[in-house]
Amino acid sequence: MTAHSEDITKLNTANVHDFVDPTRSSYAEQCPTLTKEDHDKSFMLTAALGRRNQLPLVSYVVDTFNRYRIQQLLHGKDSSKDYTAADFTADVPYYQEKENFHVHSVLSTFQTRFVPKLQLEPLAVFTDSAEDILRYIYGTSQMIQTVLAREVAKENSGVNADDVSDVDQIIPFQFDLVIVPKGSKQSKQMQQFEHVDITDSEGDDDDDDDDDDDEEEDDEAKQADNIGDILPRLEEHAIAAEIFEIEQKTLDQNGMIYRTLNDHFRKVSKGRNARYVMVVDRRDDAKETGNDNDNGKDDEKQPAKKKNGADTLYMYSPKCKAKGASKVDEHFHELHKDLVEESLVFKTTKCLIPGVSDGIDPHLGCKNLNVITLSFHVLRIDLVKCYIYINGGGSRFEPSDLINILPKHFAKPPAKDSSLVDEQQLDKLFPLQLRDKNFDEWYKRTTAKTRMSRKSGNV
Repeated sequence: MTAHSEDITKLNTANVHDFVDPTRSSYAEQCPTLTKEDHDKSFMLTAALGRRNQLPLVSYVVDTFNRYRIQQLLHGKDSSKDYTAADFTADVPYYQEKENFHVHSVLSTFQTRFVPKLQLEPLAVFTDSAEDILRYIYGTSQMIQTVLAREVAKENSGVNADDVSDVDQIIPFQFDLVIVPKGSKQSKQMQQFEHVDITDSEGDDDDDDDDDDDEEEDDEAKQADNIGDILPRLEEHAIAAEIFEIEQKTLDQNGMIYRTLNDHFRKVSKGRNARYVMVVDRRDDAKETGNDNDNGKDDEKQPAKKKNGADTLYMYSPKCKAKGASKVDEHFHELHKDLVEESLVFKTTKCLIPGVSDGIDPHLGCKNLNVITLSFHVLRIDLVKCYIYINGGGSRFEPSDLINILPKHFAKPPAKDSSLVDEQQLDKLFPLQLRDKNFDEWYKRTTAKTRMSRKSGNV
């Protein structure tokens, strides 16, 4: 998409219907399960309007709503109920329905067929170290920033791009960080909801208190692991992966992780338009992941035992087959040259960890309920964005989410005085600069606000 010197929000609607068919064709190729013959015409007309104006309009609408919604839930007057599309269009006049611009249809289709909204009051929380999870996120940010720094150095050195091999040119690329925590359980909010019994009379409080410990163990058991052993999934598709371990002592040393990640990324890097996945498997053993197998038989979904408490990491370029397809869909492990930006979200929702057998053990994406995913879209040196997905819901990401949102999804959040959630250190901890000048302008002009600042956390 090109830069816009005039008001980016003044959309040209002339001959927009001429763009519907080519837009539909692009979606059909790059997001095959989204488009159907009876597909929502209002959604496609809005997408075509974006194509007409050389803007990823669908992404802009969805991302603006998600970021504005988060602001309202974090800083609004009433955080006891969700913030809806109807609330959004009522509060922000620009997004009220108009010809060729159907916001409700875009949001409904995206949340249904791509990914639901990110939950700020989760029904399930992770029973894992929030600090360790943050260290992996910070380390990945540092690794990608290092990659970008190398590309900037090449550009500033005056080297002609034609003299650099395709393998040495890495941008654009997509990098999906997938963290599989040790376990999860129902949140206190969900427990309180389930304990409400309108038919019950008073007088059972003592029994409820006595059962608290047992109920907590049951809650953890209910959150059964549905990922199993990752290696057979990779072997099924002959995926060449970098497999390595990170021990706690390395994890505890800030600055050490990204060097390890960078070394392995160099080995899997394969040039421009590539897509990469890194899975951090923090599960300890079969018992903790809900796949206890005491019968002595082999279980292909049995996670490998951990050595010295180390986490196992898998870094690879994913391969997945669309359901019913006879061959691997190439678009899952590479970026299309005529990119529909929503297709990057589609890839993340459909193929992070490939399935063992089509239809029986399906591919796992970011809508899986037991993972945390950060998807980095590095499209140009000056166009870098990220999306966060937690327990099946997602949103465009801002670094301040690591302080304001992610801790809400843990049974034991980081200590308030932890340096890992210190706003003053966030620029250092998460050095990757997320850049998208056009979206920043779009957000500011349509909402009359600026996007969430990583330093202040305000909008």
